Amino acid sequence: MSNEKNRLKKTLGKWDVLAIGFGAIIGWGWLSMGGYWLSAAGSLGSCLAFAVAGVMIIFVGLAFSELASAMPKAGGVMNYTWRAFGPKASFFAAWMLTLGYVAMTAWEGVATVAAVDFLFPTETGAVLYTIAGQDVYLLSLAIALAAAAVMFFLAYRGIDTIAKFQNASVIIMVVVVLIFAVAALFKGNAENLQPTFPNGFGGSVSIMLMCVLFLGGFDTIPQMAEEMNLPRKTVGKLVITSILMALLWYFITLLATAASLAPDELSGTTLAAGTAMNKIFGGSWAGNILVISGILGILTSWVALYIGATRLLFSMARVGMLPSAFAKLHPKYNTPYVATIVVGILTFVAPFFGRQALQWLSNAGGFAINFGFGCATLAFLVLRFKEPNMERPYKVPCGKLVGILGVMMSFTLVIISLPGVSQFSLMWPNEAGIVIAWVLLGAILFVVSNRSGRFKQVDENIRGIVLGDEK
Repeated sequence: MSNEKNRLKKTLGKWDVLAIGFGAIIGWGWLSMGGYWLSAAGSLGSCLAFAVAGVMIIFVGLAFSELASAMPKAGGVMNYTWRAFGPKASFFAAWMLTLGYVAMTAWEGVATVAAVDFLFPTETGAVLYTIAGQDVYLLSLAIALAAAAVMFFLAYRGIDTIAKFQNASVIIMVVVVLIFAVAALFKGNAENLQPTFPNGFGGSVSIMLMCVLFLGGFDTIPQMAEEMNLPRKTVGKLVITSILMALLWYFITLLATAASLAPDELSGTTLAAGTAMNKIFGGSWAGNILVISGILGILTSWVALYIGATRLLFSMARVGMLPSAFAKLHPKYNTPYVATIVVGILTFVAPFFGRQALQWLSNAGGFAINFGFGCATLAFLVLRFKEPNMERPYKVPCGKLVGILGVMMSFTLVIISLPGVSQFSLMWPNEAGIVIAWVLLGAILFVVSNRSGRFKQVDENIRGIVLGDEK
């Protein structure tokens, strides 16, 4: 399985990787949730929440940084857990992360519709049917399918096309937000920033864990490590850089919004940043431009998740965990085209299930990604003890302490997602049922593969790819 025909080409430069990673993180939340964060925690309170959340997530990011530089191969968590725990644990970690990427990819079509709805009504006209209590509208479905077609085209054409799209989209978003920030600096009112902590520090605490969830996406960078034409040390640095860039983005957009709108204006809008943009420039056209940049954020996140899903499926197939068809690369685009087609089919089918059902799937996927974070940080910590002399081009200082904190952070996210634990818990039976069904399906695949003796070959295949000792 591990031969040159199953190797991805190294084409990505530093700015390509940053654009993909940064685009994966920021998504749409900065635009849709800003008003809620500011109302709950205030201007400085919301920034404090993101700062603390950033510190928490950086412990996880540091683990990924070191491991990605040590094992710069597609598959990410699959490779890390193999080296720490063996092929069986690797299968379960990769299987759970697959759910996360596929589920979030499926959700993005609905998110795009919700974003477009801010520009013009999409849930109007013909109702095709109702599913899970949610009406499915013809126009909404058409928009979701059109967006899915664009994303499939980008993913199918390969990483070079994706990189060009991400670079262009990120540049547009940055320019628009900088214009917003500069305008808010000169036309905003510093008095609007008061009270900075309307609900005390409790307000910051109330949104802190939510902020952590909005800093995910950096984990897509290790999935494309094999396609980076960069020094191994740089691969690790880019993970942390993408997180820091996203944090700066949230600080700027939150403060610009807060300076532009009075507290009563914040509470009266569902899209605070767009309303702020309208107020500053005196016309709805300005807010629409900001919303369009937010839609680009959705698309940049979507295409990054496409990378995560397809590269993980490709990696699992390449070592024998999944059918070999998923490891086939396109002769022209060097894309794992079978995996891309399968994910593409799912993104086309998903909108037909309606927003509510896909919200269940998305939340289940979020739990799976957090579980993947836990597996990665635990592998990082174990390898610090198990292989202290392992080559680490990007070596994290105080690695064991970082590993302990990363494990605590990751599994805290997993625990609070368990049914009945917190406001972020999986709902029973819908969301929790999806996770359980996926785990049971994985268990069946595991038993069948284990009895056939396949995992011995899987171990050899991963060893050949990760350690580069194929015969």
